[in-house]
Amino acid sequence: MWDSEPVEHRFGIDLQGLIDLLSRHLYSGPEVYLRELLQNAVDAIAARRRLDPAHAGRIELEVLGADPPTLLVADDGVGLTEEEVHGVLATIGQSSKRGPGVERPTDFLGRFGIGLLSGFLVSDELVFITRSARRPDAPALEWRGRSDGSYALRPLTRSVGVGTRVYLRARPGREALLETARVEGLARRYGRLLEVPILLVGGPTPRLLNDDRPPWRAAALDPATRREELLDYGETLFSEHFFDAVPIEEPDLAGAAYVLPYRPSLATPPRHRVYLKGMLVGDRVENLVPEWAFFVRCVVDARALRPTASRERLYEDEALCAARRRIGVCLRRYLRDLARADAARWRRFLSLHALSIKAVALHDDELYGLFVDRLPFETSLGELTLPDARAHAGELLYARSVDAFRQVAAVAAAQGRCVINAGYTYDEDLLRRYAELRPGARVRPLDPDELAEGFDLPSPAERERLAPFLARAEEALAPFDCAPRLRRFRPDALPALYTADEDAVLRRSLDRARGETTESWSGVLGDLRSGIDAAPARLFLNLRNPLVRRMSAHTDPSLQRRCVELLYVHSLLAGSRPLGPRELSLFSDGLLGVIEWGLSEHGA
Repeated sequence: MWDSEPVEHRFGIDLQGLIDLLSRHLYSGPEVYLRELLQNAVDAIAARRRLDPAHAGRIELEVLGADPPTLLVADDGVGLTEEEVHGVLATIGQSSKRGPGVERPTDFLGRFGIGLLSGFLVSDELVFITRSARRPDAPALEWRGRSDGSYALRPLTRSVGVGTRVYLRARPGREALLETARVEGLARRYGRLLEVPILLVGGPTPRLLNDDRPPWRAAALDPATRREELLDYGETLFSEHFFDAVPIEEPDLAGAAYVLPYRPSLATPPRHRVYLKGMLVGDRVENLVPEWAFFVRCVVDARALRPTASRERLYEDEALCAARRRIGVCLRRYLRDLARADAARWRRFLSLHALSIKAVALHDDELYGLFVDRLPFETSLGELTLPDARAHAGELLYARSVDAFRQVAAVAAAQGRCVINAGYTYDEDLLRRYAELRPGARVRPLDPDELAEGFDLPSPAERERLAPFLARAEEALAPFDCAPRLRRFRPDALPALYTADEDAVLRRSLDRARGETTESWSGVLGDLRSGIDAAPARLFLNLRNPLVRRMSAHTDPSLQRRCVELLYVHSLLAGSRPLGPRELSLFSDGLLGVIEWGLSEHGA
């Protein structure tokens, strides 16, 4: 009951519009109302401690009634005077419209109004009772705000303790958010690391909801014990059994980086749980760690970072950049120590996160020197380190794409040559730096024609005998700017090998694009193609292969041409090269032609 008649006022904003903005565009959901009210209470207690450093402070939550439920959020913080009530509530939003150079407010009044209005996400009417610690002689105030944009304020004559009590009565459809179990869950989620105690009262005994004490707040521990406690904490927090835990112990930043026990997808950025002075900012924060550190998931409690207006993400500013650098330092130190001190765990780590190690090595010369000789690379002779690959020929040869590697790997292996697959992310950059940082090391891309130099030429008698077949092969491949070559090479099971230099690949790509575009663009692409002076691609037909020998000896010229065309398409597919419209048609027609020929040969 009012002690006297209330005085009606209006908010200095479009309240309905602001509530719509909060619910639809700023906050992730209506459940954040409790986080905002808890933050107001924490800020109020911090402001009172500046007046009285000995003040401990506490927050109490109580659900009153059940139809509909009413939530009471009470704190013993600094409270508000009447002038502060009008100043904060009648001009909500002005604190977010500060110009350049204007200092951000340091006490809770700077955001009290917006935080309080979050209560309208779940209630049509808010009531708070407040008494100021700054004006002990001033009366307590009772404020009643409505979602239509009006509020009433009245001094109270009865005795009220210093602090603020906020009452929210659930509006239709929001009852579940103010039920005791849900309130408890939200308070634990958002405030589990707050140093101000949060108590759920109203039952037989008050219950402390934020009794979580993470390992980084514990007394000094030996490294092994600290690691085990961090791993146990991470498993409880994330329901994940992590590979390892890296302590983060930096000024204004504490927590842990958890090494994932699986190889993460690069398409999904890592998300981290971030607390700001103990209050949860979010558990899907993406911009906390360096780009290369996609092998960890972090939980940190920061003091100097700035949340966005929604308080669910972090501002990309110098403070965040500095935190990211410090986390990077911790992770680099961990990787360096792991590589030097624990060979078995290092190998297990590499089996999961070699890509991350390659990324960090490119950013740090010291770590490059430490890691590069330990990293596994795919080669034509199996998985090898760079020193092992270099030992085979005194130099490092590499294929620049996965497709190019697949095309030559079998032939290179048959010749005993070590060719590195540098088509994966970071591999070619690592190899180039190897030449820069290792004096005397030779590193170069492989020219596929180098492999052909080891092929055996047919004898003069064979060349004479196979001349008609070679002529038909040239006729079949001429439309595709490809020249056939007769050679002997291993492995015997490979019937043909397609090779092309970069200019020939570009010219073929333009041909494919011309077949898939409009007539006007086809002319433009044709002009570009005519300006490229490149040797034709080559199709090496393997005379050691039984199929090629039978094909070259066949007496049906049309069948020979058809078989050459199909081998050409097969070689493109074996190298994972895309087929143009003409090559797709060639493949389809050739396959159908061979089926028809086979049926006619057998009288079907």
